Amino acid sequence: RKLHGRHTIMGLRARQFGLLLWKNIKLQIRRPVGTFIEIIVPIALFALLIIARKGLVATDYCFSTYEPGFEDDKPTTARPQNLNASQLAAMAAMAASFQNVLDVAYYPKNSLTTQLMQQIALQAQKRPSSTDFPSEFEMARTVAEEQTTYYGAIVFFIEPNATTLPKNVHYAIRLPHDIAGTRKTWTTERTYPVFSRPGPRSSENQANYKSRFLLLQAAVDTALIRYQAAANGSANALQDVEIQVQRFPYPQWREDTFLQIVSFLLPLILCLAFIYTAGMMVKELVYEKEMRLKE
Repeated sequence: RKLHGRHTIMGLRARQFGLLLWKNIKLQIRRPVGTFIEIIVPIALFALLIIARKGLVATDYCFSTYEPGFEDDKPTTARPQNLNASQLAAMAAMAASFQNVLDVAYYPKNSLTTQLMQQIALQAQKRPSSTDFPSEFEMARTVAEEQTTYYGAIVFFIEPNATTLPKNVHYAIRLPHDIAGTRKTWTTERTYPVFSRPGPRSSENQANYKSRFLLLQAAVDTALIRYQAAANGSANALQDVEIQVQRFPYPQWREDTFLQIVSFLLPLILCLAFIYTAGMMVKELVYEKEMRLKE
C-alpha cells in the first residue's frame, strides 16, 4: 500500500509538471515577439563576450627580478641605484633646491625628542618645527592643511615626559596629502588596493617617495641607532654603513584584460540578459492572481 501511494504521488507531481510545461509553452506561442526577445537577447550578449574573449589575448610575463635601488615601473628598464649616506644627503639637497626649506613637525615635544630631531634635521637637511602641538591628531591635521609649511611629521610613541629612549622605539611618519597625487589620500588603512590588478605594483609618485618618506625614515633610523650606540659606548657604530633598497621579486604572472573587464560587467550582463524574462514571469503571475485562474 505504501509503495502504491508513493507511485500515485509521483504520478500526480509528474502530471502537474506536464501541465505547467504545457501552459508555459502555450503562453510563449501566443506572444512570439516576446519569446524571440527572451531567446535572442541572452544569445547576443554572450556572443559579444565570446567575441571579446577572442579579441583580447592574455599576455604571459616571466619571473621578474629587480636590482638594488629605485626602478621604473617595468622590470626591463630597471636602473640600479644604491643608497648610501652621501646619496641620501644629495637627494635631500636636491629636494631642498626645488622648494623652500620646510619644517618637520614632531610629537611629543620634550628634551629627548628635541635632541633627536636636531640630529634628524641634520640628516634630512630640514628644520625641526618649533610648534608644540597638543596632540598627535592636531599635528597631523595641521601638517595636512599647511602643506607649504611642513615637509612632514614624525610621531614618537614614547611617554611625553621620557628622558631616555627605550630599547624598542616605535615611530610613525605622517606626510601631506599633496604628494599622494590624484588619489588625494594615502589610504594607509588598506593592506591592498580596492581594485587590484595582476602583476607587480607600479611605483607611483616615485620622486616624492624618494625625497620624503625614505629620507625621513633613513634620518630617523640613523638618529635612533646613533643614540642607542652612544648609550652603549659605540658612538662610531654607523661608520661606512650603506643603506640599500631592493624590491622583492615577483613570480610569473598573466595579464588578462578580458577577465578584468568581465569581473565588473558580468553581473550587469546577466541582469540585462534575463530582466525581460523575469519581468514577463512576474506579469503572468500577477495576471493569474487578478483573474483567479488557479481557483
